[in-house]
Formats: sequence, C-alpha cells, structure tokens
Amino acid sequence: MNKKLTSRVSKYLFFDESGTGGDNLYLGLGVIVCTDPAGLHEKLQTVRDEYSYHNEIKFEKMSKKRFVICRQFLKTFKAEDVFFRAILVNKKEVGIEHFDYKHWARFNKLADDLLNSVIGQNETVKIYVDEKTSPAEDNFSEYLLTHVVGVSEIVVVNSKAYDLIQLCDLLLGGIRAKPERIVENPYKKWLIKLIRSFPKQKVGYYQYKLKIGQPSKTESGRIS
Repeated sequence: MNKKLTSRVSKYLFFDESGTGGDNLYLGLGVIVCTDPAGLHEKLQTVRDEYSYHNEIKFEKMSKKRFVICRQFLKTFKAEDVFFRAILVNKKEVGIEHFDYKHWARFNKLADDLLNSVIGQNETVKIYVDEKTSPAEDNFSEYLLTHVVGVSEIVVVNSKAYDLIQLCDLLLGGIRAKPERIVENPYKKWLIKLIRSFPKQKVGYYQYKLKIGQPSKTESGRIS
C-alpha cells in the first residue's frame, strides 16, 4: 500500500537499526535525511572507486582497510547538506512487557517516534529500509504508512546495494557503542571519536523514555 505517490518528495530517509541481538543492552534506530540521495551516492561511489573497495560497510566489522573507507565516508557526509538522527533505548529500562511482550511492537514505536522527529509539517518523504528490518510477524512498511504522517512510500532494499543505508549503520554503530561501553577495536574508537565530534545539528540522538509511568519490571534474563 502506497499513498501520495504523485506528491513531490521533500526528503529522502535512509533507515537502519542496531543492537537487536539479545546480548546488547541498547537498541538503536537511525535515519539519514537528505534531499539529493543520488548526488551523495555518486560521491560515495567515487570514494569506493578511488580505493577499489566494494564490500559492504558495517560498523560491527572493522578492519584497517574498511576503516579507511569509513573515514572517507564520514568526511563526505560531513561536507554534504545531509544530517543523521538516532533514537536509543535501554532495553532493561524500557522492556517489552510495556509492548505486550512483542519485540516488533517496541521496534515500531521507536521508529514512529524517530521518524516523526525528522519530518516537518506538510512534508512528504520517501523511506528506504533494509529488507532485514521488518520481522516476519509484523508488516513494518504498513505500520509506517499508517502511523507516520508524511510518508508517501516505503522502499525495501538490500543494504549491500545502498551506501546511504550502510553509512547510516556506521553512524548508528558509533552512537550506540558509547553507552554499550564494550568497544576495544582501535579503529572503531577513532570512528566513534570522529562521529561524536560532529555538531548536534549534523549528528543528533536522544534516548526513548516511557511517556506514562515507570518501568514495572526489567527484561533481565530475557532475550531481546
């Protein structure tokens, strides 16, 4: 189901998530917001061509060669008219018991909160999401189309073919790594420092808090 497909798109959003595994304390969702994704993709491709690097960019998998490309990706991002926003949630403080014990219900609520924070009044946006984002029991695309005002189309893609989703993964990994406090890789530490040095209007994030009441019981001992 797509709506407003004939409307002019104000922004293009590239969405990714991190920390869905059970051994992670923080779950993070991130989005890159831009008006000219084709132009930015072209510049990122130029970086790849310069270094003859065509593998996927992921924060969790960091080598010396990948680090060089990640650094150049971030420098390109810094120079462009584009920004990144993320939402983090401590899974012990905001447990799935507040969402009928459904992991996907919490995930959808976080996505709703994040996307509404970057979409202005009367704006129309097109969102690109990784095909691995939506769990089998939930229609994530339908949820966004019916809950987030301004969304005209959801495009499900393979992140390996979209550098802006890979860049989103890189930025989100750097933001989520600090509260997790488990990073030992020196290349990751350097990237985290670079990402954290960006001004808040360029790279911003916030933590999700329950709107009503306090957590009744944490998820300690549960897989999330």
